[in-house]
Parts: sequence; C-alpha cells; structure tokens
Amino acid sequence: MGENRSIDPAKLLLVDDHPIIAYGLRALLEHSSDFVLEHISTCNQEAITVATDERPDIIILDLQLPGRNGIEAIPELRKCCPNCIIVVFSSLQESLYAVRALKAGAQAYVHKEAGMAQLLEALCTVRDGKIFVSETVQQDILHFHSGGKVAVDDLSGLSNQELNVLRLIGNGLRLSDIAAELGISPKTVGTHRERIKNKLTLHSGKELDQFAMARFSALPKTSVQQ
Repeated sequence: MGENRSIDPAKLLLVDDHPIIAYGLRALLEHSSDFVLEHISTCNQEAITVATDERPDIIILDLQLPGRNGIEAIPELRKCCPNCIIVVFSSLQESLYAVRALKAGAQAYVHKEAGMAQLLEALCTVRDGKIFVSETVQQDILHFHSGGKVAVDDLSGLSNQELNVLRLIGNGLRLSDIAAELGISPKTVGTHRERIKNKLTLHSGKELDQFAMARFSALPKTSVQQ
C-alpha cells in the first residue's frame, strides 16, 4: 500500500523593519499548515547571520532597509543559504525593481500595495518551483522580449545603487541624508549624481533634481492590504 507522507511546513525568515508587516504575516499564516514564520530580522546583516545559522526555506525580503542596497543583499543571502527561495515584498516600483530583483536571484516580487493575499499566492507559487511576478510585470517582460520599445526616460542603464540615489533625490533627501541612508560617503553620492546625469543626458544638477522629483516624488504612500 502507498504510504501517506506529510510535508513539513516551509520555514520563513522575514526581513523587514516594519512591525505591521510581521503582524500581518503572522495573522496570515496563523492557520496555515504550509508555512511557518520562524524568524524576523530588521536589517540585512542580521538576516545574513540568521540565514547562515538557521537555513530557512524561504526569505521574505524588503528592499528598503537602512544601509546596504536591498538588491545587493539578494546574492549575499543566496551565497550563505544556497537552497533558500527569496521573495521580495517591497513598496518600490515594480516597473523599476522587479526584473532587477529576479536577475539578482530572487524568485518572486510582490508589491506591498498588492497585499498579504498576493504574498501568500507568491509563497505557494515559489514553493512549487515557479517564478512569481504580477501580471503587469509579466506583460512588460513579454513586451520587451518581443521587441517593444523602452520609454525615453528608461532607467535600465543605471546601476542598482545609482537607481537608489535617484529615488532618494526624488524623495527630497539632501546629499548628506542620502549618504546616511545608503551607508556611503557624501563624496560617493556626488559621484553617483554625476554618473546618473551623464547616463540620462541631463545637463545640470538642477535638471537632475527636477527629473528625480518628477519620477519619484508623486508616488503614493504604501499601505499593506490584508
């Protein structure tokens, strides 16, 4: 006779510094037999230590944490925990960050505005060995690979750190504040500004500031839906 085997729930590590996210995830998984939230880290460095020691099955990662670039944390987490699955759960624009996250080694990207229900869908999808992104991102990827034109102000030529600097300029942060947020020196921020200007063919610091404000300052505040 065939033997019925129970599948152990996947062990989750949440990397996010917002208590409401941890609360929402615990509530979501309260009666789940498929997933269990075992660990919570509030910064990337702590997450790397926990991932190394505890070997979670799935890491749920926010990209907006103090210090290190969130995208760059993905390959570091995969290096210390090669078999883990990484699901990005972020309020950053999907159109700018989803493909970057996948290229860095994540298996899913869920925008926080999509809510906990879509996060659970993503967890189920990646546990089955598949990639998860929203329908909008899927269409963007298909459009690009079918020869579709990119937008005039396309930012794909920027490095991950340059994109972060541009986003923070658009959020109204001063040079010293950007340096503190990203854990780099003000001089390095200035270097990134110059490179961004050159790549986007902008002719002055004022033009760069205006471009960044137009692209990022009007983004809506994110609230997590249950």
